[in-house]
Amino acid sequence: MTTYLNEQVVVDTDSAYTYVGTLAEVTERTVRLREVAVYDQREARVHQEKYLIECAAYGPPVARQETLLERGRIVAITRLRAIIIPG
Repeated sequence: MTTYLNEQVVVDTDSAYTYVGTLAEVTERTVRLREVAVYDQREARVHQEKYLIECAAYGPPVARQETLLERGRIVAITRLRAIIIPG
């Protein structure tokens, strides 16, 4: 994960939440993101893939300055620039 430091990333968790932000710090127990957008599957009006494509194309809709996540809840981390924008 440390190779992604200071890059915009997508963090998928084992909950209904997906986070998009800049990876600021990785510790044994936590991951700190800055300038964070939060996608909640339960309240979403668009599918997650469309949301991530829009974040990659236009930038994430930042709602939080900083978020601290438990590493044990993380399923995957992807660079935002790795999201494929169709067409």
